[in-house]
Amino acid sequence: MGTNSDSSFRARLARAEDLVTYISGFQNYSPPRPEENVEGMKAMIRTLFDVNALVTARQKDYSTAVDARFNAFWQEENSVQKLIVQIRAAVEAQFGKKSTEASVVNRIIKRMREIKITKTSTNPETPAQKVAASRSDRKFGTMTHYFNDIVTTIENIADYDSTNERVKKQALKDTAVKLSYFNSEVARKDQEWNAAGDQRLLHYAELKVRADRIKAYVKGFYGMKSQEYELIKGMKF
Repeated sequence: MGTNSDSSFRARLARAEDLVTYISGFQNYSPPRPEENVEGMKAMIRTLFDVNALVTARQKDYSTAVDARFNAFWQEENSVQKLIVQIRAAVEAQFGKKSTEASVVNRIIKRMREIKITKTSTNPETPAQKVAASRSDRKFGTMTHYFNDIVTTIENIADYDSTNERVKKQALKDTAVKLSYFNSEVARKDQEWNAAGDQRLLHYAELKVRADRIKAYVKGFYGMKSQEYELIKGMKF
């Protein structure tokens, strides 16, 4: 999941912009490395804007995937929670409420309903939110496993059939594939969001290195008591 508060990165970026404004006004400012000159720092800021935008986009993708999975299991008209009711009804209608087929299916459905899932944050930042999101992922995985068990059970009933298109054998297999897809999409989008977050951390670490070098140069060139050094010495990155 994404790490650290976006507001913290935005604040550091704002300070970086202020730093560039300051050094742009320093007379004879000419640090030894091009990375710390005005143009080099402007390029750094453009990179930071881009990486911030990428993290935001990846977080949005993750949020969309989480919502889509939750809806597929709980919210939509064709959600799993509504579908299992239709599955049970179809099996009981064909084989009887006390049949072996109904008993097996009902036992799996009972296990599915014992899993309680609440909608978690789609932007988990605190440790508690991250734990909740991870726990939710495992629960969705378990529910998918149970649904696959139902599909396998019905597939092995040779004479099973239903007039309800949603609970025909092929339709159930298609639904199982979709549920696995929703789970994999959440995992993939989470991985992409983490990768973008890691890249952002690297770029902001580079910002701090550059800012420290600028401070050292300004202190040495203009003097420890200079107006130039006073402007930037307290800036935190």
